[in-house]
Amino acid sequence: MRLAAINTTASPFHAPASLMLDVVKGFVDASDGNRAMVLYGRGTHEPMPGVTFERTSSQQLVVNHYLWSRTMDRQGLMSRRATVQMVERLREFLPDIVHLHNLHGHYLHYPTLFSALDRLDIPVVITLHDLWLMTGRCCFPDECQRWTQTCRHCPDRSKYPSTLLSHCKINHLLKSDCVNHLPNVTLVAPSEWAVRHVYQSRLNLCPSIVIPNGVNQDIFRHLDSAVKTDGITTILAVANKWEARKRPDIIAGIAERLKDNERLVIVGDAKGKFPAELKNTAYIPTIRNYDDLVRLYNEADCTISASTNETYGMTIAESMACGVPVIVPAKSAMAEYVKCTDGITVANPTADDFIHAIRDNMGERQNFSPKAPYDRQDAVNRYMELFNRLIDESRCCAN
Repeated sequence: MRLAAINTTASPFHAPASLMLDVVKGFVDASDGNRAMVLYGRGTHEPMPGVTFERTSSQQLVVNHYLWSRTMDRQGLMSRRATVQMVERLREFLPDIVHLHNLHGHYLHYPTLFSALDRLDIPVVITLHDLWLMTGRCCFPDECQRWTQTCRHCPDRSKYPSTLLSHCKINHLLKSDCVNHLPNVTLVAPSEWAVRHVYQSRLNLCPSIVIPNGVNQDIFRHLDSAVKTDGITTILAVANKWEARKRPDIIAGIAERLKDNERLVIVGDAKGKFPAELKNTAYIPTIRNYDDLVRLYNEADCTISASTNETYGMTIAESMACGVPVIVPAKSAMAEYVKCTDGITVANPTADDFIHAIRDNMGERQNFSPKAPYDRQDAVNRYMELFNRLIDESRCCAN
């Protein structure tokens, strides 16, 4: 059997790509005859036996796409020639199933891709790493509910992917039509939170299931060598980029309330998102080394997230896999897998509520024994079961 996977990048340090590569490896390892092809838009990759990697867009085309996206709201609507070449490679490879990940990222023309997938008439699986396919423009609409009907008059064009002009209404209709016209499509949501958004969207007629992303416990694990600072409570907050939905305002509020024996470590691209100097706070730029990240998790007394707009929340799951308690909002996807032995859920994600949880509830650390909520291999196995079922059903219909 043959699997074709498509994503913005094939770098293992990109969360959607990490899952994609694990699923691709699981597919190739499942049978000697299985082969896979990964089509991606930018960056680099590591070689993998049985897998063909092809970058479908040049750096110049990515930059051109980016400029059109930032000015004219053309995210996913440029790079037509590169997408035609991608489609040709798909036809040559003759996959039995296609697995789509992030389709935004300045590297393809999604109407061309979906039109080709419609004609190929093979099973298509789309993993919803965010909500971009359900909206007219943004990846996470926050409090805006216009996407549940028809996006119009976008209230915040600064959200990723930001734009000067907005054409969210036509984009919303075009994306939903492209997905809904696929004859054999299955949406995979990493959480019940995400699948509830599917039910509210224009994609609500598409079959959808939940497969949590899981954590690679060979990488994220408890380290006996980790050293915690005696008498100091270390609070860790991690994000790839501290955009508004990550609630840097709440994290900054927590920093302002810290006592002398409390320390906050903020990891990720935080440029311009926090005051220049926060009390008892250390900043660490984006980490590209898993060993360093695992060490930071293990040295913390707790890991926090104030975001209520995550489809899964990898940093919280990774912290739990390292045996470190977590604090998350009750109305978030993360709360679905944080049990009372793993950490605390706060009803209202405010700085005061987080400080209360850190001081009053985290004091009894012996009551917590965090574990990974879901193993990555379990997720891969679930994908394999889904692929096999969809391929078998497709062949039965063909006969």
